[in-house]
Formats: sequence, C-alpha cells, structure tokens
Amino acid sequence: MRENQHLRSLADYALHLKQLHPYLCALPLASVHRGMLRPFIEARQKQGRKATSINLALGLVRHILDMAAPEWLDEDNLTSLATPPKIKLLKVRGSRANPLSWDEQARLFQQLPKHLAACRC
Repeated sequence: MRENQHLRSLADYALHLKQLHPYLCALPLASVHRGMLRPFIEARQKQGRKATSINLALGLVRHILDMAAPEWLDEDNLTSLATPPKIKLLKVRGSRANPLSWDEQARLFQQLPKHLAACRC
C-alpha cells in the first residue's frame, strides 16, 4: 500500500485486501495460489458478486505475487518468491450494457422531454 499511495484506486485495493484477509492471512506468501483462493471466490459468488468484481480482487492478488517474485527482497537479498503462481481470472459472461447504435440513440433522444433532448453531452 505504501508503494502505491499515488494511485486513485488505492481505496479499492484496501477494500479488496480487507475482503481477502480472512482467506489468506494465515498463509505464507509462497503458499498463495488459485486453489487457495477458491473459498474466497465461492463466498463472493454466494454474496451475488459478479465475475468482474471478483476478478478485481484476484487481479490484485496476482499483482502482489508478481511483484513479490522479482522485486521484494528479504534481508538476505533473496526474492520472496522464485516464480509467481498463475492466478487465473474468472470468465466474464456478457456485459450488462450494450452501447446504443446511432439510430437507437436518435430514437431515444426523440422520446426525451425537450429540455433533456437538447443536452447531447
């Protein structure tokens, strides 16, 4: 967190780490892998979270592990991990929003009240 103070998404990272903490806190860094994240994934799915939302947390774990392998050195100048494990993200099925075509957009604006139709920002 200290290394990323400049990021706008820092608060999101903190939230993801808080959500992951119960599942990973007792594990040494070298023991974290996709299988160890299964209980976290299943719990979030039971809470109704979408794959995209879960993937944000998994991506953060992947980033931390990727950083630990080449960059984070211990007191003996050795990396925390020899190689980072592969953290596969969940498949995202379809998106919620489909962009409007130009024709659909024109028809939508025709249906709006005059004061809203005039504002085409």
